[in-house]
Amino acid sequence: MSAVLRLAARLGQALLPPPRPAPIPPLELERIAHLQAQLVHYLQRLRAAEEQCRAGNETSAARAALLATVGFELELRASSIPGAGRGVFMTAGSCPDTAVLTLYPGLIRDLSSFVTEVDTSAPDEAFAPIPPSFTLNNSYLLQLCCRGRTWLVDGRPCGVSARNFLGVAAGSSAVNSSWLELEQPGNVEKRQAGLIAKQAALGNMVNHCNEAGASAAFDMIPLPNSLPLSLRRLLPSLTACANRAEEGLCVPLLVARRHISVQPSDPVELLVDYGVTNPNALGYHL
Repeated sequence: MSAVLRLAARLGQALLPPPRPAPIPPLELERIAHLQAQLVHYLQRLRAAEEQCRAGNETSAARAALLATVGFELELRASSIPGAGRGVFMTAGSCPDTAVLTLYPGLIRDLSSFVTEVDTSAPDEAFAPIPPSFTLNNSYLLQLCCRGRTWLVDGRPCGVSARNFLGVAAGSSAVNSSWLELEQPGNVEKRQAGLIAKQAALGNMVNHCNEAGASAAFDMIPLPNSLPLSLRRLLPSLTACANRAEEGLCVPLLVARRHISVQPSDPVELLVDYGVTNPNALGYHL
């Protein structure tokens, strides 16, 4: 089909009234409300940890504050899986079942709009569409569903993905960019101050295992509209739309699938079942 015919077909579809969204089952509404409450509680505890260690810049003070407020500490270490690089470990404390462990950072795009944009980029059927540069060799793309739509989250912490995130963040009132791996001066105080904020942005570094061994799972929920700016600034994700940030839509979470408790001498790596990916599709599908 030529580009002209494809455009005509889309214009015809645009004249049709949008489909009425299906009602959300009561059990799903309860699940979403539970996770929203868990998210708010988690962010409140992170903020309390910041306030506790505000007077000092010692990393040990930040860790003590995390254990006293959040109840556990996460840390990047060499993965227990051979060849997997770094992984996320719980190094101290405990986390109850279904509680928020951390968030998945990155730039969020509506997949339906994104696919349409890619499809119309070709002038005619003789030329294949050119995928955006951020999708190339990117193992940090994750597909999640929320509000009846599928979203593509780009959690790559460097390169064009990091630049895209910062570009959208420029139009945001506040955002957690501690997860980005950017070249910055060796300011020890800034690195230590960002330790607590980075606790909320480690989801993109969690490694894969089969479902039976997974201790955590990804989810996505609508962000509570009443979330104050003092907590919103800890969120490490933004939704890109028309070259601007749309805050307060959906937020990707990493939640515990079971009660997790560790001793400092025996840290536990958090693992997620990413599911089966289609090599012709974008990102991991959950």
